[in-house]
Amino acid sequence: MHRCLAVPEILDLICGQVVEPASSIFSRGDGFMPNSTQLSTCAALARTCRIFSDTALRSLWNRQNNLEPFLGLFPSDLFAPCRRSVGGKDARGQVWLNHVQKFARALIPVDSERALIYAPRVKQFSVDPAAWERVLKVIPMLSICSPGGFLFPQLRVLIVRSDISEPVTLRSFLPPTLERIKLSWKANIPTASLMSTLGNLCPNLKHVSVSLSAESMDSVDSTCLFLCALHNLVSIEMNQVPTMDALLHLGQLCTLSSLKFKSLPTASTLHAPPSTTHPLFCRLRKLEIWDVGIQPVIKFLKLFFHNASLVSINLKFSATTRWTLAKTQSLYDTLTAACAHGSLRELELHTCAADDHAEEREQPELPGSVLRTLTCFHELRTLFVPGLVVLDDNALNELTLSWPNMAYLVFEKSCGTSATPSLTLKSLRILARNCPQIWGTHFDIDATEVPPAHDTRIVGNKVTSIGINSSPISEPAAVARYLSSLFPNLEAIFTRADEFEIEDRDMDLLDSEDVERDRIWEKVRRLLPEFQQARKEEYGWGPL
Repeated sequence: MHRCLAVPEILDLICGQVVEPASSIFSRGDGFMPNSTQLSTCAALARTCRIFSDTALRSLWNRQNNLEPFLGLFPSDLFAPCRRSVGGKDARGQVWLNHVQKFARALIPVDSERALIYAPRVKQFSVDPAAWERVLKVIPMLSICSPGGFLFPQLRVLIVRSDISEPVTLRSFLPPTLERIKLSWKANIPTASLMSTLGNLCPNLKHVSVSLSAESMDSVDSTCLFLCALHNLVSIEMNQVPTMDALLHLGQLCTLSSLKFKSLPTASTLHAPPSTTHPLFCRLRKLEIWDVGIQPVIKFLKLFFHNASLVSINLKFSATTRWTLAKTQSLYDTLTAACAHGSLRELELHTCAADDHAEEREQPELPGSVLRTLTCFHELRTLFVPGLVVLDDNALNELTLSWPNMAYLVFEKSCGTSATPSLTLKSLRILARNCPQIWGTHFDIDATEVPPAHDTRIVGNKVTSIGINSSPISEPAAVARYLSSLFPNLEAIFTRADEFEIEDRDMDLLDSEDVERDRIWEKVRRLLPEFQQARKEEYGWGPL
């Protein structure tokens, strides 16, 4: 039996419904804030109800986006606004001015009595650049009168969304209690200096996200020093290439479960780690790397992973990647050796889109048999297959028999630019039969011939969307009828125009054949709801 909730827990739940504090900056987004009605309701509870007062105040102060409410706790005569030029001119040629706060008199201990009571209630603080400029000059003096020099001594989450002036002042918001930090700013000497000591200031950091707008050797070194001083990391996200020292340190952490990097060091700079008694990345469950080459990934997996219990792998390969049979087979063989076969749920292998002015690189055709290596991952739910893999219905049937829990299946390309797809409309029925949990697909199919009605009815009730690129089609009504019988809850059909977000006026960006196919599939979209509704009505009649 579950235990009964204590009174404080009940009060927390009630106030949590009034003002919903986001427990994670990643799950709710760092811009979420309760509306004014929620805040007013909670403030009324704090003022009028003795039982709810403490809980309501905790909910009100839990999350702050600027220092203005905190400064309101000090005497009104302590600060005086002044106008200061912030650079630039408006449309009338007048210099932009910003109202900033400065001290009107000396700060005495009695001024901070109220602030010392409310400051420990703040658990998350987001630095708004405009508001930061207004209060920048008063922060150092306020820190002197704060416990340990920290304005919010119980702070758990700190978010810096963009570049700010005098980042060293952030030391006043880095108490030892800090567990999450999200930094987005320029890489320069002040930020590098602060980051190099951040690990010592906040040894309990568990979740770190660092995004630097400019990369230099100084910024890379400071970030790596910062990482090597952290020993309780649970998740790390960086838009930089880690050094070998940083990878070795992260691999030895028994708490790290999520790793996300911009890229990897080149294959020539990766070297075998020293022998250890414990396997590296033993607790890692999620691995994500952007803009990487095939060879660095293969070497990285071989050096650092062996039968690891990874749950999710998301690799985005550079736009210049050429998926040859040898490289693809080598990557898949490495994945099967690096990952535990019963743990992997998501395997996403993408090729980054080429620049607007760069030509898309033609990929060699790969036989469908190359995917047999991945059938050992029998618990896969999501699979993105890169390159040009040529499959037919029989090959897809053989593969999906090994993936009974598959929910989302995507082939980057399943036919050449001029070839007719080998997969037909029968492949959708195969997916619905072999993968009852499937809810979405994306690959080319040949829809010019519609299969006849089958004696055994197969229904993919969970399928809500399919992507078909510019699949050939001739009879929209027959295709809509077939899809309505197979996927009664299908809501969206995505074509190549949808993939590139091309509107009607921009259809000239596609070739004439793709435009004609897109228009026929648009007819399928319009007919599909009517067929679905008719079938629902027929099934409601029961047997005749």
